[in-house]
Amino acid sequence: MTEVPTVRDAKERELSFYAPHHGVTREDSSTTKLRVVFNCSAKTSNGISFNDIQLVGPRVQDDLFDILIRFRFYKIVLIADIEKMYRQIIVDTEQRKLQKILFRDTPSEPVKVYELNTVTYGTSSAPYLSTRCIKQLSLDCQDPIIADVLGHDFYIDDLVSGGDSPDEVVHIGKNVKDLLASAGFHLRKWRSNDQTVLSEIVDQNCTATNNFEISDNEPSKTLGLGWNHSSDELFFILSQHDTDKPITKRSMLSQIGRIFDRLVSYLHN
Repeated sequence: MTEVPTVRDAKERELSFYAPHHGVTREDSSTTKLRVVFNCSAKTSNGISFNDIQLVGPRVQDDLFDILIRFRFYKIVLIADIEKMYRQIIVDTEQRKLQKILFRDTPSEPVKVYELNTVTYGTSSAPYLSTRCIKQLSLDCQDPIIADVLGHDFYIDDLVSGGDSPDEVVHIGKNVKDLLASAGFHLRKWRSNDQTVLSEIVDQNCTATNNFEISDNEPSKTLGLGWNHSSDELFFILSQHDTDKPITKRSMLSQIGRIFDRLVSYLHN
């Protein structure tokens, strides 16, 4: 983000949008414990939000259900995700005035105005803008196998692919990783049911934040589901109930919703 003057001119005042934001702690996350959430659906003084004036864009990736079904057919699977995908895509300078925030490092400092320079989580157009970049890479790719993976084995920032032989999967992993890196997208959190394949794809000097070695019984997340590569089982992930807190109707409905909302998503995607 870039610090900017409070107001440059009257025209900019009319076209600016200041996004409310707050931090959300995610203790179950292995990488980003604190995520900033931007509320671009907040109404302005004229009753219109930033998201109200955006075009969402068409879907350019395969349905979630189709990707998950294909995942079950591979003898050797390969999973990864793009690190901070939205933050790798630059927004045109003329549009950044619609992505302003108020921020200060400490309570003792004055509040300053910043413009967000990249695609921002919470904007209606963010999923399309990011997935369309992956789609363009697939259209420009000269390798038909890699082009097919980029075009059909990604759901937002998640790579869920595989093949029937180690050589095939290594070819996919190395080339997808290199092609995405050339565009500023870096794959991390690699997973596979074949550790020899992972050792061929992931650099030896990768840090723990980029490469996680899966033990025999350690579960991984696959498109919102849990997956144990040792037993090759998919399962729903539920949080443990805090024994110090009473079980309420709200907490029960929350847990039930985590399962059935996801089932509906898979069936209707």
